[in-house]
Amino acid sequence: KDNVRFNVQKKYLEKSGLLSNMTNIDEEIEENEKIEENDKDTIPIPNVNSPVFKLIIKYLEYHFYNPSSEIPKPLLVPLKNVLCEWDLLFIDVDTKLIFELLNAANYLDIKSLIDLAAAKISIILNDAINAFHDIDIPNTPLDDIEKERVWIHDELSTSN
Repeated sequence: KDNVRFNVQKKYLEKSGLLSNMTNIDEEIEENEKIEENDKDTIPIPNVNSPVFKLIIKYLEYHFYNPSSEIPKPLLVPLKNVLCEWDLLFIDVDTKLIFELLNAANYLDIKSLIDLAAAKISIILNDAINAFHDIDIPNTPLDDIEKERVWIHDELSTSN
């Protein structure tokens, strides 16, 4: 987006559907056409600014060696119960940056980062709604929800 160049090893780009496809296309073009040396290994990314792309590179490098955790949907447990410490620290940024990461991950087709950013946004929204309505409810595990439903059902059936 802002014409900054990054040197990234190709292996780190595998988690990105877009970048992985673009590097494969570049290899095919390189075999069939002569490309200027300056542009040979350059992939333009017009929809992502350099500070966000720098974070995404860190994410891709880390998760090349450390598989990302599957985030359950719906998210009924705290993120700290499903994420590694590195991901918790990585996504612990201001809301604007989380949305920028989500948009960039969507554009670059990085599913695990989309899931991570979306989970964090869902928690932020949940907390904001609870604060607006002055509700103090922690994220409740599914078992507790089911127990409450049974209790409510029992209460309704005895009142009839």
